[in-house]
Amino acid sequence: MHNVNTPNPYSVPNLITGKNGLNYCCMFGFFSIYKKTSQIALRLGVDPRTIRVYKAKFKEGEYECEKRDCCLKKAITEIKLTGLPKGLKYVDTTK
Repeated sequence: MHNVNTPNPYSVPNLITGKNGLNYCCMFGFFSIYKKTSQIALRLGVDPRTIRVYKAKFKEGEYECEKRDCCLKKAITEIKLTGLPKGLKYVDTTK
């Protein structure tokens, strides 16, 4: 039986932000970057309908930037303002 005080390691939030998952900074950061439901579902190994539920929560404003030190939103904003280090090329994956 699963302990309710322990996060389910196979939940979508844990697969996205957990140390044993993709280890993104937060749900807001992840869904700000990735838009394609089918690609997200495939990468996480979950049903696309499940991703649609979480994307709807994101669009409704349920997730906010958690402003962690490893914040993707902050890093992307800095890159757009200052440019990439020499030799690296920016590829927009949000289209």
